[in-house]
Amino acid sequence: MVAHSKGVDALQNEAIVHVADSPEAMADKIALDPQLLERLICVVTDYHYDNSLKNGMDVGAVVKQVRPDLQVLLISDDSFNASDMIGGIDRVIRKEPLNLAGLTT
Repeated sequence: MVAHSKGVDALQNEAIVHVADSPEAMADKIALDPQLLERLICVVTDYHYDNSLKNGMDVGAVVKQVRPDLQVLLISDDSFNASDMIGGIDRVIRKEPLNLAGLTT
């Protein structure tokens, strides 16, 4: 989750990033700060969480219930049909396979 009141251009130098390690942790953050979703400029979520039965689609659905205009980006290596994303996900960002040859030491 990324929140900033000055706009996207300011993210190069200044941003507030809210991190949650599960959908439940995100719900706890929102419960403690009910205006949090109003301050966000986007939500980036992974599809799979090791510590939850919920997934990124669930995160998107919850966010869109409160704030339908907020962009929700899903990071995944799975393929999704457009119909799978309706009501929660605006765009899928594909995970690139790790290429160790491209890393420098």
